[in-house]
Amino acid sequence: MESYKFKDLKIGKSSSFKVKITKKIFSNFLLLSKDLSKIHVDENFSKKYGFKGKVVHGMLIATFFSRLVGMNLPGKYSLLTNIEIKFNKPAYLNDTITIKGKIESLNNAYKVAIIQIKAINQFKSIISTAKAMVKLNE
Repeated sequence: MESYKFKDLKIGKSSSFKVKITKKIFSNFLLLSKDLSKIHVDENFSKKYGFKGKVVHGMLIATFFSRLVGMNLPGKYSLLTNIEIKFNKPAYLNDTITIKGKIESLNNAYKVAIIQIKAINQFKSIISTAKAMVKLNE
């Protein structure tokens, strides 16, 4: 876990990590969310509507945005106070997703960072973007 303090942050500072969407991660999210929509659990249904297979929940991808903020950028002292998320393309089982975050702006008076986040699949397609407002509590 990183432990950047506000004074350590600079516009343009970035961080990233990769995660593979395994069956275990997918199944655990199904158990947690209880979202059993056919688009997520029925391969034939998903294919009928033009998808390659079961569609991974967008909010599963968004959990990695929280991980980026809480563990990497800024890490220990951060509190995610607001996030705007867009889902551009579907993710599927066994996709490898790169989560990239970059500081866009800093508010010194309130110790708030705005972080632009992207989720990019193994084919270099942006599957989701987010704009996160992060308060540093130090």
